[in-house]
Amino acid sequence: MIDVQKVKLMTRISIYENGEGKKDIKMHRSSQGTYVTLKVIESILCITLAFVLCAGLYSMRHFSRIVTEGFAVFKDTATHLLIIYVILMIFSLVMTYFYYGRKYKNAHRRILNYDKDLKRLADLMGEDPEGADFDSLEEEVEE
Repeated sequence: MIDVQKVKLMTRISIYENGEGKKDIKMHRSSQGTYVTLKVIESILCITLAFVLCAGLYSMRHFSRIVTEGFAVFKDTATHLLIIYVILMIFSLVMTYFYYGRKYKNAHRRILNYDKDLKRLADLMGEDPEGADFDSLEEEVEE
């Protein structure tokens, strides 16, 4: 006979594995510190690339003035841009650290619930005499 509790549990496990579980399990392969550090490094690279592109576009806009008058005219502008870069970098790193730290903790909580569901399913399968215990079934058939 079909056990409704087992079916519900198996459905919940399957939905998790095919949905959020794919990302959570992949994320959970590394420790929280490693995961957050990699995301912070990724953030540093992205912000630096964006800043270099913006600075390059700004330089191209004023390229003729830079060539004729020299870079000394833009010394104050370059200083302001560098200060903006540092402030943006610090803000971004703090936000990235807290965002991905929270994201990892939420995934960890879901993984713990997933593990509890798997344990509960294993317990339910162990209680069922018609379950995966093929040796006892073979003995019953022989008698």
